[in-house]
Formats: sequence, C-alpha cells, structure tokens
Amino acid sequence: MRSLCSALHYDYNGKLLLEEKGRLATSPNGNGGWFTSMEKAGLDKDLHLKNIKWINIFAVDNVLQRIADPAFIGATILGNYQSASKVVRKVEPMEKMGLLCLEDGKP
Repeated sequence: MRSLCSALHYDYNGKLLLEEKGRLATSPNGNGGWFTSMEKAGLDKDLHLKNIKWINIFAVDNVLQRIADPAFIGATILGNYQSASKVVRKVEPMEKMGLLCLEDGKP
C-alpha cells in the first residue's frame, strides 16, 4: 500500500496559505488530485511495467458506479476514450457534490 498525499492550499496569486502561523493549510487530495498523487508515488510506472492498460477508479459516494461495470468499460474502450465518468446534474447550484469542469475548453 502506498500513501497518496494531501494537497497544499494556494491563493489566487499562487502564494501558500497558512492554517495558522507556522502551519501550512492542507486538505485531502480528493478526486481531482488522484492522478498527480499516483504519479508522485510511482504507480504510473508500476502500471506501465505490468502492462496494465486500464484501471477502474471511482468515488465511493458515486451511487451510479458499478465496480468494474463491463458495459461502461467496454463503451469507454470501444469509443476510444482515454477516460470516462458517470455523472448526474445538480438539482440546485448549492448542492454539495463533485464537479466535472472545463478550463480553457478542456476537461
């Protein structure tokens, strides 16, 4: 088992934020930082060495996700997609749930 790290907090100018004097503000890395943490831990190289082409990653609170769903994985592979995700629309803007976003038109 390899440990995946916490994320540091930065302001909009790129300066590190403090939780208190002398202590950096951190939080769990979350879904968005999963791939960066995987790379830092060397898991990307491990997958490559073992010739693993696909991995099934999902949030534990995603009720739509069936673990290793053969139809979903098959559609992802046949569609020649690098990744795929099951999502639902928010009922209201302030609803607490994860978001998939675009930045400069890219996921």
